[in-house]
Amino acid sequence: MRYAIKFSFIFLATLLPFQVSAQISGPSEQKVEPGWLVKAGISLISMKSTGQLDDKIDSYDEDPQVEERILPLPTLQLIYNDRGETGNWLFGSKRSGLVIERRQKTGIGVFAVEAGVNLFSLVKVDLPTNDYKNPYLLGETRDTTGKSQITQTASYSVGKALGLTLRGRREDVKFEEDETPEVDSALGRNGYKETATAELRLWLLGLSYSSISNNTEGEADSYTGYNQSGTLRIPLFIKGLMAVVSGSYGEAEYEAIHPVFNVIREDITENSTFMLMYKSEKRTIQFMTSQSKTDSNIDFFDQSASVISLGASWEF
Repeated sequence: MRYAIKFSFIFLATLLPFQVSAQISGPSEQKVEPGWLVKAGISLISMKSTGQLDDKIDSYDEDPQVEERILPLPTLQLIYNDRGETGNWLFGSKRSGLVIERRQKTGIGVFAVEAGVNLFSLVKVDLPTNDYKNPYLLGETRDTTGKSQITQTASYSVGKALGLTLRGRREDVKFEEDETPEVDSALGRNGYKETATAELRLWLLGLSYSSISNNTEGEADSYTGYNQSGTLRIPLFIKGLMAVVSGSYGEAEYEAIHPVFNVIREDITENSTFMLMYKSEKRTIQFMTSQSKTDSNIDFFDQSASVISLGASWEF
């Protein structure tokens, strides 16, 4: 969908207190005590986006506009560790927003299942220009609409410093009011996206490939594509301090001619991220800067975004 790039930035920023160390180190487990564990954190996010962002546009060829926001975002996780270290339950902030997750150890790896709702819709931190009822309306104010997102994820991980993770994810999207089918029957944004991912860990280097299928009510809004990424983590001279450099590249091709622009839409997305993370036994502090852009063969969908974020979290 048109605004996926903006959600990905907010998504990255919300992970600052909790997720990055887990993503780059794989399923390795520290010895934990059975019972409840609380993780609480806060991030300050500065976002800058460029694209067709004005509520009113008179032409599809208008120069892109710039929008900036600064957001404080709290995060919270409640974790229950089983006796015998067989696995754990997690409730709270994670990849897909507000989630419930079960991680279960097996003889050779870790199996995890997760269900969640989109956190950003609940706390209203997404940019207000993300969800117009009709983004193609000219000469009049484009009204925004709400959106619900439900996610389900299953994964299996083997290995620690050298390992592999396979993951499947489905995201169901429902707009409260989607007026695009009234523009043309080939349009319609309600539907679901399925992503299959393989992640390979080679000590300090991580590589991943994702196959993506976005299935919506309108053929011109449905697409197939892929995303490939690499992550390098670099231990620094202070114990617990690490730099993380990552980049990704993806392509998407839509299934039908777009009725507004009379061409099949094709997108290329690129992202680069630098992160500095300090982790002690009960505390994590992280700084992140990220740049991303979507280059489409339809200029109306071109956009770029940048994020600077500082976050901290604590375990209790």
